[in-house]
Amino acid sequence: MSSIEEKIGAGSVRIGDQVDIRTLKRMSDEGADVVLYWEEDMGRAANYEADLADYGHLPEENRPFITIDAFLKFFAETCSMFPKSVDDLLAEIPIAIEITAVREYTPKGKTETKTLIAGLMPFRDEMEP
Repeated sequence: MSSIEEKIGAGSVRIGDQVDIRTLKRMSDEGADVVLYWEEDMGRAANYEADLADYGHLPEENRPFITIDAFLKFFAETCSMFPKSVDDLLAEIPIAIEITAVREYTPKGKTETKTLIAGLMPFRDEMEP
């Protein structure tokens, strides 16, 4: 078993998989950096380090990609008017993320490698009702 499989769990996500956003959140909580792309070409290239260099000067909500924690914070704030938890809402309106990268990388300014999982957000018309 490779080190990346040990870090994220063998067989848990692979490029091309459609993965529930709640699963990716759990992986983030376990130490992986999970990045969600809004822009298809960028998401398929999944060059997070270069994309961060190009767009890092912008607030995260204005970039064509967002960390899973920032997205779920925004989602929770947007859905705060509903009498359900974020997890309950995501169970009713699932968000499947297409995995475009699973690899090791070294975050800028760090010396230790981390697991990077990148995925493509579905377009609104692709989401289940």
